[in-house]
Amino acid sequence: STETPPVAVGLSCTAMIGGSNGFEASLTGQLNTDDGSAACQIEHPGGWSPVTGWLASLLETPKFSGTLNINVGGNTLALNATVILPSPIALVPNLVVLTHHNSAGPTITIRIESQQEEAATLTLAFTVTFTGGLKLGSGPHSPPLLYANGELMSTGISTLSVETEESWWPLANSVPDLEIPALRGDLSFDTSNSMLAALVTQKTPTSVSIDSVIDLDECLVNVSTVVDLSSTETPPVAVGLSCTAMIGGSNGFEASLTGQLNTDDGSAACQIEHPGGWSPVTGWLASLLETPKFSGTLNINVGGNTLALNATVILPSPIALVPNLVVLTHHNSAGPTITIRIESQQEEAATLTLAFTVTFTGGLKLGSGPHSPPLLYANGELMSTGISTLSVETEESWWPLANSVPDLEIPALRGDLSFDTSNSMLAALVTQKTPTSVSIDSVIDLDECLVNVSTVVDLSSTETPPV
Repeated sequence: STETPPVAVGLSCTAMIGGSNGFEASLTGQLNTDDGSAACQIEHPGGWSPVTGWLASLLETPKFSGTLNINVGGNTLALNATVILPSPIALVPNLVVLTHHNSAGPTITIRIESQQEEAATLTLAFTVTFTGGLKLGSGPHSPPLLYANGELMSTGISTLSVETEESWWPLANSVPDLEIPALRGDLSFDTSNSMLAALVTQKTPTSVSIDSVIDLDECLVNVSTVVDLSSTETPPVAVGLSCTAMIGGSNGFEASLTGQLNTDDGSAACQIEHPGGWSPVTGWLASLLETPKFSGTLNINVGGNTLALNATVILPSPIALVPNLVVLTHHNSAGPTITIRIESQQEEAATLTLAFTVTFTGGLKLGSGPHSPPLLYANGELMSTGISTLSVETEESWWPLANSVPDLEIPALRGDLSFDTSNSMLAALVTQKTPTSVSIDSVIDLDECLVNVSTVVDLSSTETPPV
């Protein structure tokens, strides 16, 4: 033949790759005598793990192959091998699972590259990298699959960077507009101490309005778990939520909101904190009903309620609507109390209708004289504008002429206390519901006696009528 084949220089070896924590492989290849290079293939029969400790058996590799090139393509030495693991890796069953990403299974990439060559000294870097998907939690409302990538250390702590590649709706059934964009964070496992920790946080805050009654802003979600694998107890994946909240619409109050989301049933149990200074009413009454700091709860999809907010504010002192004339005070041992509630009224398709109510509970004192009516129990809804009406009633009898006609006993009084915040008007009317009778020395017999107590006050006037 006119063709002259080159001189083929073959190489075969057994190889220990990666040092004491590396793996054995068979190596075959060709040496190029023109440029002093080598192109080789490596084959590992399987059974190696890139880590030690509790994680070793979970990351045990199947059979794999790779390449080892020397003085090829400008690289002094380069080894590359890719291992696709055959099945997901349950680091903690049903809690933390490394799985496929896109179409590829969990993948381990092995590389050796030359870092420095001085004189006859060749310095190599041996790295093992994991690439795949991370599933945190198993509930139907758990975070979407996260892309996981990072270097595996044979001993000590390995940390993978993780991030989602799609949005997440953790309360899809009850608050479908709460969209959580990309989550980013770390998954760390300490092979020496049998510890595993994951923390991913939302990097871009989000906002959502719930029926214009609750506006959540600057919302951030974090997903975390810390597992001591030497313990028999396995904590759940915790999903935390923090927001600033505007509660009650334009006449409502601001609060900080923190809570936990349940990814099994798509529920949320949250706490709200208001620093104080809000009034549930406007106009002349606003400063009198200004609240101190208070807290409450906001539950979503808990106990059969789509949404429920509850907060109780105990006012620190009596409220003199008209000094020495009409005073809201404590009832029993509690001070004047404001109760704030939001409840879901109707849910049709994706529409959630909420009702925001603010209720006052306390005692009402009409007049200041020693023979004034007894304390009345007061209860009713406070309207931010317009007319608020409290129902009032006594819980004990009254002897208005105790010194002169001691037998004139007035049983329960019932009626209303109304205040018009827009027009600075206040009116109270309570009446005796059960007629009473009394005989005065058998000379005067009074029968079908009815007592009523009333006052109407124009707070824009300097004159204050008596009760």
